[in-house]
Formats: sequence, C-alpha cells, structure tokens
Amino acid sequence: MKYHVVIAALFLLSSFAIADSQKHALHAHSHGSAKLSIALESANHLEIEMEVSGADTVGFEHKPKTDSEKQKIATFKADLQKNLLSLLGLEETCKLLELKIDIEYENENHSDWDVDAKIHCEKPLNGHKVKMNFAKLFKGLKELNISYISETKQTSHKFKKGQGELSFE
Repeated sequence: MKYHVVIAALFLLSSFAIADSQKHALHAHSHGSAKLSIALESANHLEIEMEVSGADTVGFEHKPKTDSEKQKIATFKADLQKNLLSLLGLEETCKLLELKIDIEYENENHSDWDVDAKIHCEKPLNGHKVKMNFAKLFKGLKELNISYISETKQTSHKFKKGQGELSFE
C-alpha cells in the first residue's frame, strides 16, 4: 500500500513540474519583441492585449528598488495611458475607455508586462487603415507581432521597430 502512495505522490509532483514548465514557456519572451492582439469587437469597439518585457518598457526587469526606478515605472504607465491611442494611430476618432497594466515578476531579473485596453471610436473602423508607431514609447522594440481578429477576418503581421500599417476589416 505504501508503494502505491509513493508512486501516486511522485506522479502528482511530476505533473505539477510539467504544468509549471509549460506555464513558463507560455510566458517566455525575448527582448526587443512584443505581442499585440487586437480584436474588433464591433465596428466601433476594440479590445487590445499586449505582452512585452520590462526591458522594452522601462529598461529593466527586476522589481524596482530605488525611488528613481519606481518613478520610471510610474512615468511609463502615465505615458502609455496618455499616448496609447496615438501609438495605434487612433487618436483623432477614438477614446480610451479602460487601461490595465499588470507587471508579473517571475524571478529577481525577469518581468512581463501585460497591457489590456478597451477603446471606443466615434466612427466605425471597418475599412479604416491606421499607421502604428510603438517605437515612440517602446524604445527597445525591434519587432511587434500583431494578431488581429474581427467578425470577418483573422490575420497576423510583423512590424519591424513597432511600426506599420493595419487595415480594420
């Protein structure tokens, strides 16, 4: 009976280890690269999700230790709040309804930033082209991987230096 309990315990522990390694693999990032998901929920409503490393936002990935580092994070968050619509090329016709920025510290020297936003536009976005320029704020960004989905289309793009044009369809 003890033998079965030991085997069950080892199996359970190995399952947790595999699940944990898969979680880390899903959150792995490379510096200079970010993922941006854009969903056109309706003709006037967008939902945005972005995953980017701390190195590409504020230049470091560890938990802030000094007042200067804390200020750098606060300033970046405020700048993103202020400039997200212009980074997306939507500043003229849209307004930011909600912005959430979560920083996940996986260890002493590694962090992932998750940005979620909801945007409402006065005019329908169908057929509208926008010029995105994430390099304005994300200085270390070399590549922006975009996934776009609407009721009629699903596509992906790679923008070098976070700059490129996207059509809403």
